[in-house]
Order: sequence, then C-alpha cells, then structure tokens
Amino acid sequence: MKRRFFLGIAGGTIFAAGGVGYLISDKSNFVRSDQKLTPLDKLLHADEGEILYLASLAPSGHNTQPWFVKHIAPFHWIICNDRSKWLPAVDPTQRETILSIGAFIQNMEYAASYYGYCCEWKTLAKVNQDEQITEVILSKVKDIYRFDISKIKQRRIVRSNFLDDNLKGDDLYSLTTGEETYFHYFPRETKEFTWLNEQTIAANRHQMYRDTAEKELGDWIRFSSKDAAQHTDGLTPASM
Repeated sequence: MKRRFFLGIAGGTIFAAGGVGYLISDKSNFVRSDQKLTPLDKLLHADEGEILYLASLAPSGHNTQPWFVKHIAPFHWIICNDRSKWLPAVDPTQRETILSIGAFIQNMEYAASYYGYCCEWKTLAKVNQDEQITEVILSKVKDIYRFDISKIKQRRIVRSNFLDDNLKGDDLYSLTTGEETYFHYFPRETKEFTWLNEQTIAANRHQMYRDTAEKELGDWIRFSSKDAAQHTDGLTPASM
C-alpha cells in the first residue's frame, strides 16, 4: 500500500482512492500541499487498504476517478462523489459520474469477496449531485464466493481488433443471468443494431466539434510520464 496516502482532516478521516492500470508500478500519488499526508498502512487494516486499492482500479470517464471515501470506523465507510472531478462539458447531469462511482463500488464488492468480506450497502444519495452516495459496512464471513481479483488488475480498455461475431448463447447467458430485465441484446443484423451504430457515430462526431468538450478532454490528458505520476488520473496518449 505504498501508493496510497490519507488526507488528515480535522473532525474525521477522508481519503481519496485513485489509480489506473498503467500506473500500477508507480510509487507516488497526488500531491496536496495544504494537507498532511499519512501513509495508508498507518491508519488502515491491511485488508481495508487492499480492497480500496482494487476498487480504485475501476474505469471512469476521462479517468477522472470521481470518488472519495470517508472512513467512519474500521470496515465502515461512506463512498462519496468528488465534485472537483466532474465533467460539465460532456456530463452536465453527472450521469456518467454516477456510473463511474458505480464501477468503483462494484470493484469494491468484488475485492471484498476475495478477502472474505460481505458488503452491506445503504444508499444515501437522492440525486446525482449529492456528495454522499452510499454507506458500506464490511463483515467477515466464512462461506463466500471469492472473486478472481486478477480480472480487476488486468482490466484494459481496448478500442481496436473487436470480433464482429454475434454473442454466443452461453456468453449472453453468463452476462445476463439473474438480471435479464435490465439487458437488451441486438444482434448486428437487426434494425436496432443499425440505428444504435449510426447514432453512436453521429454523437461522437458532434462531440468532436464542440470546443468546450475538446478543452475539457485536453485538461485531463497527461502527456508525459511525469504528469501521469504526479496526478495518477486522466488519460495518457498511449491509453487513447
């Protein structure tokens, strides 16, 4: 947990969890000159640190990592929405922000299961802009499915060399079992697939010609390894 640091705040403990695949080997985190930094391993149980580290590898829009965590007690946290990481040009209603925080939460539950913990969740937010999103308490249990955390560590966003075959029945079943109500699959020969494909291209073209969206993207690009190591967020040219 050398990559993780706490921000000591009067009246409570708040920490930001950040990190992405291409920075796994880095030994530095963000720099806050106005706060005293304390190594995580001085304040967290070892399992807490590992679970939060794995959660922090979740994907997010422009890799902004729009979350932070309030430490209430050991294995008792509140997952929060970091307003400073919002993307007003491309995500004015914070819909994508909430999806990103959802990915962080999902990673957390997977990681907790690997270390033998069950998560009890309580939703706190009522709108996308609320700071406190959900409260979680982790409890050690004997019999629990242990997620393969190598899948978290090896996750990559790939934008090329996709197969153009339709999903096989077994794969579709694996992806949707138990949540069929929330999934709609349109094979490539359907009119729905064609329409979605055309609209996706049109939306991307529209966004490329918006000055505000381009500037916002530029603000999150880390052009050098030094920038990437300093910020531990954003996008590198290699990742794009």
